[in-house]
Amino acid sequence: LFVNTTSFLNCYCVPASVSCAFAITFTNVNILNTSINNTSSCATGAYSNFSTVGNASVYRNQPIYVQHTVGNTGSNEYTVGIWADLDHSGSFDENEFSVNGPFYTTTGTSQFLIPVTALLGETRLRIKVRPYTTVGPLSACDALGGEREDYKITIADPPNCNASVSAGT
Repeated sequence: LFVNTTSFLNCYCVPASVSCAFAITFTNVNILNTSINNTSSCATGAYSNFSTVGNASVYRNQPIYVQHTVGNTGSNEYTVGIWADLDHSGSFDENEFSVNGPFYTTTGTSQFLIPVTALLGETRLRIKVRPYTTVGPLSACDALGGEREDYKITIADPPNCNASVSAGT
């Protein structure tokens, strides 16, 4: 008996399509201290899968800092939601979510703490920008306004500190 299974990395929801014309959109996403620094324009449906654009190596019990630049803001405030599939379930759950903002300038920095309980290895990070109101923990795939982008992260344990410690004199 042969059972063909699909990796959880291929199971993420494709968000409901929204118009880029009326959405606040990302023009750059930079996951600080990683190889991901992605300039983009809003794709059809306001969703892009950039999981093949670099890799962000991140550590358990340490935050990820995501610097984002947005367009179409006018003078509107916006919030940014971040999800990471910490349990490798192929979905973005409420307990895998962080909301940041409101932001009032085109460039801001959001953070997401990778908990010590996160599973090790490659997984998906999704970010969403939304005007006026907050991004909710259940909105990773909904049709409420705002652009969504996916990126690949690899979760590891932090490196050991091998430096000698001196008590001084």
